[in-house]
Amino acid sequence: MNTVNRWLVTLGVMMAAMAGSGCRKDKLPAASIQRLNSNTTDRLNKIHFAGNQRAFIAGGEMFDRATVLSSTDGGYTWTANSYPMAGKAMYGLGTSSTGAIYMCGVDGTVLHTADTGKTWQLGRILDWRHYIGAAFPTPDTGVFVSTVLQREGCITQVDTAFRIISQDTFSLGFNNVYFTSASTGYVLGYGAILRTTDYRRTWQYLD
Repeated sequence: MNTVNRWLVTLGVMMAAMAGSGCRKDKLPAASIQRLNSNTTDRLNKIHFAGNQRAFIAGGEMFDRATVLSSTDGGYTWTANSYPMAGKAMYGLGTSSTGAIYMCGVDGTVLHTADTGKTWQLGRILDWRHYIGAAFPTPDTGVFVSTVLQREGCITQVDTAFRIISQDTFSLGFNNVYFTSASTGYVLGYGAILRTTDYRRTWQYLD
């Protein structure tokens, strides 16, 4: 087969009987499992829903091509498109308040779209790092996080042309980045979480 069947588990709850007690809990049946067709054999790394119906998945083959999956029906059916011009797989996926979508991957490669995935443009952060997380807390500033075998990580701020504004390097790998506002954000690292509350000027470890 040339396709990969992915499993979407909508809900799975099973309550076991309580051993050694005088009462028993009713068993809840496992919910339905639906098999979905991804229409690709490539690795799939990150998923993002842009509303209730439209969704995107970042993936590809590490040193060969980027693959982007898109859905317009809430993730029930997927269309796969390959982008050999990127030459690298996409591992991270983030959005801007403008609606732009950013994917990032090996060697600082970035794919981005401003028209909900109709067309994708190629960019690059010129430090050639392996970026696996992206977020745009403001329309003109992006934050990308990288890892080197989970032993070293970098938080990189860029402008919309992916020119580096600032970088902070740590002795642990980073896996994703999220912002709750322009001033407050979180970086998920290997065994630690970092937080900023001062518009990304400093990052502090959470207890």
